Amino acid sequence: GTPMNGPMLAVLAQAYCEAINHSAVPTIQSAWAQAVTHQLSKNLKNAVKSYREAMNTQAMQSLPMDGATLREMHKKFKKEAVAIFNCSGFDANDSRYAEARAQLAARIRQLYDHVEEQNQTASRHFCEREAKGLVGTVDGKIRSGEISQFDTLMHEWQTVKRQYLTRAKGPVKQEVLLDVLVEKLSESFLTLWNAMKVTLDKQTADLRRKVMEAQGQAQAHQEAKNQSQSMSQDHFADQKKQWTTRVMQLDTQLDDARRELEDVKYKASQE
Repeated sequence: GTPMNGPMLAVLAQAYCEAINHSAVPTIQSAWAQAVTHQLSKNLKNAVKSYREAMNTQAMQSLPMDGATLREMHKKFKKEAVAIFNCSGFDANDSRYAEARAQLAARIRQLYDHVEEQNQTASRHFCEREAKGLVGTVDGKIRSGEISQFDTLMHEWQTVKRQYLTRAKGPVKQEVLLDVLVEKLSESFLTLWNAMKVTLDKQTADLRRKVMEAQGQAQAHQEAKNQSQSMSQDHFADQKKQWTTRVMQLDTQLDDARRELEDVKYKASQE
């Protein structure tokens, strides 16, 4: 049977008094049932309170946490709650005990499910914040030009993954890794490709401009060269013409001088 304690005795006495005051004959069985039911209700309330307070102060204040750690805390606090519930030494075969024990299990399960749900939410918020912060550093390095090659970007993402797995907490750690980081990984490669394309387009435009400038300079040089050659040829022709005229003038002067000399010689011989 179930041993009697002070509170149960008080309930039992109260039941007797109420029966007598109502001119009824008190029965031990009904009074005892009332005392047992009262004590079970009280123990149930104290056990649930113990579990709730322990989870609030030690679990809820430390979220997010690993799922295995939360389960271990749940098992510990549940064991303590069951010990409080069983402190009166109820008969395990009593149907009223079994019913109250089932209610305790249901209440603890309800409270644990709530804490587990809060842990999921806290874990998601924490992990997403950490992931977005790390992703922001990658985007900043791409914009600044610190990352300009795909192999450098892949190495950076490997570093980000290691840092995330070290910092992230809670049961959705891997889920956020897949949902956020993998998606951002694809976006970062596209961002880098667009940045590289802009740079390549600019370099291509600069090269084309330089080629056109070089072609223009070469054409101008060739035209200047052709013009110089043309001017040289014209100048040479003028010089040649001048030289030919001068030679003819000199030949004429020479012939005139030769004739004058012959005249002088002839006159001298006649005298």
